[in-house]
Amino acid sequence: MCITCAAAARRRRAARRERMNTFDPYAYLDAAAAAVDLPVPAAYRDGVAANLARLDAMAADVIDFPLPAPADPALAGGDDPA
Repeated sequence: MCITCAAAARRRRAARRERMNTFDPYAYLDAAAAAVDLPVPAAYRDGVAANLARLDAMAADVIDFPLPAPADPALAGGDDPA
């Protein structure tokens, strides 16, 4: 894929994520902190939420990365290496 095409594809994916993204970093922060009984001081909430939003964006890039068919072990049907 050419660099220009790849950049256009990234822009399209970003626009799609922006429209469809329902991730609320503050809601996730509250739920995760409650799940592990970890108090997050008010002074750190905005920074933690900003980092969670960054992680969400990075995860979306990883999820959107196309894999060739043989690279997906679930579809390859080969022997389990474990």
